[in-house]
Amino acid sequence: MADEITLALPFTLTAQGTVESTSDQKKIWADRVFSVIATSVSERVNRYGFGTKITTEAFNGREQAAAIIKSEVSDAFVNFLPYLTLIEVKTDFAADLSTVNVEVDYALPNTQKQTTPITSISLNGNQPFQEQ
Repeated sequence: MADEITLALPFTLTAQGTVESTSDQKKIWADRVFSVIATSVSERVNRYGFGTKITTEAFNGREQAAAIIKSEVSDAFVNFLPYLTLIEVKTDFAADLSTVNVEVDYALPNTQKQTTPITSISLNGNQPFQEQ
């Protein structure tokens, strides 16, 4: 993994017209975490189980919503990010419970700790995720 080079997200073209890439392991893993958490289950063609059900759950309050989000993130780490160690999932809800900001703390394969914020998740499922 030390020599890994991947596309940098969000997808960007450089001034020379090439696709921007990165070999920074922290950026690569942050992009992967964001990709898994920010993808709704059944959103990807030919990979319907990829992602989480965060946006499609019917929530009955902050505590239940936070518990479901933590469970979904934990399952996503087990199923799609087995090289990472999940440390903590933090949630911050809008006053009307329409959106939630999620912050995921985890350890990289080299045990270095990292945080990936995933902002403005619409709990009714009709708004896109936003990267901070």
